[in-house]
Amino acid sequence: MHLSYGLRLPTDVRHVPVVRHLATATLTQLGVSPDSIDDIALAVTEACSNVVQHAGSGADFEVRVSVEGQWCRIEVVDGGGGFDPVRAAADVLAEGPSSDLTHGRGLGLMRILVDQLHFEPGESGTTVVLVKHLQLLSGSVLAVAPPSG
Repeated sequence: MHLSYGLRLPTDVRHVPVVRHLATATLTQLGVSPDSIDDIALAVTEACSNVVQHAGSGADFEVRVSVEGQWCRIEVVDGGGGFDPVRAAADVLAEGPSSDLTHGRGLGLMRILVDQLHFEPGESGTTVVLVKHLQLLSGSVLAVAPPSG
């Protein structure tokens, strides 16, 4: 089974829960385990929150969700100035553990929650790609083999 959809939303913190809710509802209906859903919900929330915090207001951002078999791929596309993820990760490591629990942990958290995390720089902005292998519940429509014949 293949399912995909996309959203374009204004870069505003009020829209982050919309993305999280839609991803959670979709995966729940497909019969994905709560643990996998929680990981994806938190990772996509982090990615969208980073867009709101760093990409600047005025531009829209996009979220593309694709589920193919037991894999979920989410792309969060912003129209900001872009960033260097290697430098951002190095800055976090160089500064060491922070007592500020509200900032500077998003990239590391996303890396823990998903199987693949990578960044695709564009002409304006960056695409954050999150890929997660889904654990399925018994009877999930994603586990059903296609009919033969």
